[in-house]
Amino acid sequence: MRLAVPRQPARDLGDAHSVVIQLLETPPVAASLALLQPACSGFASPGEFPCATSVDYSGATDILFDVEKNTWRGDSLMKRVTGIGGIFFQSESPEHLYEWYEKHLGIKREPHGQGATFEWLELQSPDGSQPGAKGATAWSIFPRSTKYFGASKASFMVNYRVDDLDGLLEELKKAGVEIDPHREDADYGRFAWIMDPDGNRIELWEAPKDK
Repeated sequence: MRLAVPRQPARDLGDAHSVVIQLLETPPVAASLALLQPACSGFASPGEFPCATSVDYSGATDILFDVEKNTWRGDSLMKRVTGIGGIFFQSESPEHLYEWYEKHLGIKREPHGQGATFEWLELQSPDGSQPGAKGATAWSIFPRSTKYFGASKASFMVNYRVDDLDGLLEELKKAGVEIDPHREDADYGRFAWIMDPDGNRIELWEAPKDK
């Protein structure tokens, strides 16, 4: 459960009735983080208002208070990585390496032969119910000649799950991160690629939304 304080100029937070509070099960689509932390250091228990008498949060569209974690945050954080979607690496002999991993580590390929899949469950769904949705992490070996890694300097690539691919790419663009203009949309999700400062290619994946 999160509390959202709608955008407004500085207000006296000493009286809870002076601030409009909304209970949200999911955060708003777009928000930014106001610098509230200095005023929120005096919490005695989850859900209690800050001890500071006033805070100027006019620079934010919505500020979220996470009751369970007893912290304030902006929804821009929700555009970041939420987990590992896949681990891919190259080999001079993928078939031999697949056999090695199966023999010594028990990692068996899917029937289609394109790698293994590790399935898991999210701890909870957006509405708070437990357990959450099913998820999966792909594990695959590519031939050294593959073009899938682009201009990466590394022989591996990590796929990161994200909640909001477009939102994250917009933030990364503003920050000057190198972004591959290529995009892929499939029934199993949307994909984009970026490069880190060391020249490692990174795959970003937004899984299909539950209908």
